[in-house]
Amino acid sequence: MQSKVRSRSVIWAASLVALAGLSLGTGSASADLMMTFGSDTALLSGTLPTTPGTFVQAVFENASDDSSISANTVRLTLTVPTSEAGLYVDQIGFNFNTNVAPSFSLVSGVQTSSGPGFSLSGIAVNGTGNQKFNSSFDYPNANGSRLNGATTSVYTISGLQYGSDLSKLFAPNSSGYLAAVHIAGYNNQSAGVAGEIVAVPEPSSLALFASALVPLGLARVVKSRRRARLSA
Repeated sequence: MQSKVRSRSVIWAASLVALAGLSLGTGSASADLMMTFGSDTALLSGTLPTTPGTFVQAVFENASDDSSISANTVRLTLTVPTSEAGLYVDQIGFNFNTNVAPSFSLVSGVQTSSGPGFSLSGIAVNGTGNQKFNSSFDYPNANGSRLNGATTSVYTISGLQYGSDLSKLFAPNSSGYLAAVHIAGYNNQSAGVAGEIVAVPEPSSLALFASALVPLGLARVVKSRRRARLSA
């Protein structure tokens, strides 16, 4: 069994930074949120695919991102952006920050084989060392029905405790993980992989970030020139 790629504390710290970025940006409800599961996130059990990179990607959006999304509703889009032959999603769990059961509705793409399910006591995700999350999406394993590189799965989530506020969407489970996926179908192998949040900045946030870098760049230029004069 391969060792974990990142510790839980690092994964959670990185996720906190990403969520803080959402809150400090142009508004907590105005930037979509991405979660990735891949070779650079924590391996919980099993053997990783030989092709590195992101195996599964989850994008969460609200009405600020797309006006077709209803108020107080989050849209989840799951994709499998990997070239690893045969890889598909067996089950994926998310730990939403809510004390009330949300409603899940299929929008398009692959439908779960059951549910999605929700339980405050947690639902174990296959192949993750019994990691439990309050929401579970179980996908078909049969050929032609799988969530894989050729398909997507889009659901809406409504009734969350904090509505569609993406900065308050997740809470860590008892082990400090926000989500995990069980992938299978590649070289007769499977793996449980934890998810890590990546905030997708809006153009205005990028501009702010760029403007913050300008003084740093000028300071480096000035420092380099001083060194050149002193050494002359």
